[in-house]
Amino acid sequence: MKLHTLFALSGVVCLFLSGCSTTSLAYYNTLKLALKDRTVSYTVEEIAASKADLMQIKAGDRDAASLALAYIDGEKYRWVSGDKVIFTMHHGIIVKTEGLEGEETREYLGFSVPVIKVIETVDFSEYTPFIDVGLSWENTYFLHKYSKELLASKQQFSPEGDVYDMVYLSRVVREMKKQGATQ
Repeated sequence: MKLHTLFALSGVVCLFLSGCSTTSLAYYNTLKLALKDRTVSYTVEEIAASKADLMQIKAGDRDAASLALAYIDGEKYRWVSGDKVIFTMHHGIIVKTEGLEGEETREYLGFSVPVIKVIETVDFSEYTPFIDVGLSWENTYFLHKYSKELLASKQQFSPEGDVYDMVYLSRVVREMKKQGATQ
């Protein structure tokens, strides 16, 4: 018996012992959702009928996720998940991920703005115009939580270059006006 099933059954027993109050039911439903197996599975027929190549990926103890091949850029394959996480692979090796970071709030022009933080790792392969090989750095992008519009970024254009901290001021104002925000 799977561990999450055992926990769910324990929750049911506790629910029956403590009565059927709405609070107990809410706790039980939360527990059930938290322990739910979210692994996506397909039949052979569904895979064969898919217009896009599909891949399944699993990280540690987390549920497996499915990705579809979005496009091929030279020898790099870009796979995207339903929640817009992107894995870029070169000869089957993950060389970049996008969209794996979380949500936060940042302050722009006196507005408290809900954003999604996306970190991109930029790697140089062995074929590089730079003297050192294997160099990498991170660029960070901040997208508005609801519209997904790029509002700000911290980018480095070369391994040894400056970090540019950019805020798209007009976009911030337009987004906040759309949200009905006031300073």
